[in-house]
Amino acid sequence: ERSQSFLFSLVRHPTKRAISEFFHFGVANARIEPTDINFRRYLRSPDFVPRASNRFFLHRYLDDLSVRNYTKEMDPKILRRAFRKSVNMTGEQIMQVSEKGTKVEKAFLTSRLNAMLRFGPDPNFTQITADTLEDYDFIAITERMDESLVAMQMLLNLTTKDILYTRARSSGGWSTHMPQRPCVYLTPSFVSPAMEEYFESDEWKATIEGDLLLYQSAHASLDRT
Repeated sequence: ERSQSFLFSLVRHPTKRAISEFFHFGVANARIEPTDINFRRYLRSPDFVPRASNRFFLHRYLDDLSVRNYTKEMDPKILRRAFRKSVNMTGEQIMQVSEKGTKVEKAFLTSRLNAMLRFGPDPNFTQITADTLEDYDFIAITERMDESLVAMQMLLNLTTKDILYTRARSSGGWSTHMPQRPCVYLTPSFVSPAMEEYFESDEWKATIEGDLLLYQSAHASLDRT
């Protein structure tokens, strides 16, 4: 029963989240070299790394947190045409990539298709963000964890004891992993000049556009709490 529940989540700056995820799942767990090429491959296709999150970065927060379907009233034919136009490919070309394409090519199509089916051909990120903030009782900010917990304490009438926490792990420390490798070193993350340039590119900005708006709006909401 929604009236008897408290719906909350946690968000982090989408670029910082992506950097942290690559170094945790890719570098520490899968032991791949933290090169610029590997970094970009991971951002474009997480299944490049075995046992990684296998999740795409395109509008991930909006996809995870949104509880509404923005395309249920749309004609599937319109969505298919819009999808072909968005990737600039014919139906036959899409089929060829699906059958014979590389992992990165397949991941590109899958991420775009998932976004199309969830949000439609021209998503209104402002509206989706507003809907998400309305649907949730509280969204915490990773970079403002202490403030977030104090705000949630006030909202739920909790005691200070209820919100005490410790870090599970941090970069430069150690973490549990697989039975055959139970302890892994968490390599401190870093961003090369080339990756800094990539994170300022139109490609990456388009990838995180919706998530960044949600993150910024959650910040503003926390300020008002």
